[in-house]
Amino acid sequence: MRTINLRQVTGLMDEIAACKAKRTCGNLGVTELYFEPNPKTLDAWRSDGFYREGIDTRLMFLAERPSDRRGGRSDFEVNGQSGWRCWNTTVQDRRFAEMRGKYGFENCLISNVIKCGLKGGKASVPLSARAAKSCSGFLIKEVELVRPAVIACLGRRAFDIFLAYTLPYLSYTPLPVYLTHYSARFDPANAWAEEMTVIKTALEKRGLAPDAPSFAKIIS
Repeated sequence: MRTINLRQVTGLMDEIAACKAKRTCGNLGVTELYFEPNPKTLDAWRSDGFYREGIDTRLMFLAERPSDRRGGRSDFEVNGQSGWRCWNTTVQDRRFAEMRGKYGFENCLISNVIKCGLKGGKASVPLSARAAKSCSGFLIKEVELVRPAVIACLGRRAFDIFLAYTLPYLSYTPLPVYLTHYSARFDPANAWAEEMTVIKTALEKRGLAPDAPSFAKIIS
């Protein structure tokens, strides 16, 4: 069984937090959300029944950027900065969680190509090339730590940014696929059914069981 060193993940999270603290991309004011699970939220996820055997490396979900979903007390701190657990609060999050469970990918890593978001949930505002380039180094390290066989990009912009700023610089070649975003205004169930067929076929071609997790154990 492969392993993922929690110290390396913690170090990467600290690097991301330092960049957020510097406000490298000044227009992106939502800085308190990270990839999931992370060292600060792993116990909470496990208490909900996830990631107990490790991270499923068949697939990694990749959204565009965090939404402004902060509220109430923060869940943790990173280097003195407040942080919130992501992908677990909204109706769209629950829709996304149900999809992951239905197709057997509930223990896969979830992240964003851009690490900070815009206040007020301004999803239609395009992101700059500077932000994409600034965050690409962090995403490269995330992908290299987990080494998923398939990268499921949630939405067109996440797909395009990953192809331009991350995929060419990896030491191996995962398969990027487009996946309808969970916040789509229509019910994405039919689209997901077709897209998951493509993903599971791709996993089979790569010698992985499409319906059985391929865990990397998380070690301290």
